[in-house]
Amino acid sequence: TGYARLVPGDMPDTVTANKQVYREVVEAFFTAGNAEPLYSHYPQALAQVRMDEWVGWQHAFDDLNVQLDFQIAEGDRVLSCWTFTGIHNGEFMGIDATHKPVSFQVLYTARLINGIVVEEIGELELQPLLEQLDVDLVPRAL
Repeated sequence: TGYARLVPGDMPDTVTANKQVYREVVEAFFTAGNAEPLYSHYPQALAQVRMDEWVGWQHAFDDLNVQLDFQIAEGDRVLSCWTFTGIHNGEFMGIDATHKPVSFQVLYTARLINGIVVEEIGELELQPLLEQLDVDLVPRAL
């Protein structure tokens, strides 16, 4: 399927447009392998950061699937909660492949102006993921 670039003027309102733009970027990348919406709706530097992160996840987790759990938007901000599932078959954060199935959540908060993501904060729920990989991050005494 093709992905048409969405702009707020094409939607009933900016809040709806921003939610749809943000959803389109993530779903296009993870379901269709299409990075074009990422580079269309992000400044170059931020798009490259996100691309590097997401490609790293694809290398670490085979059969990586993504599901949008919910989105909340107000004004120019969108909060999206995504659940990712896959098999840990590659290095992730220095952790060798465990070949275990995983499921992890990521919250992204973005600010969009005219259909462009100008700010973004992502938070990976790391502790539950590490527990699924049987990794213990208890600090060691020096």
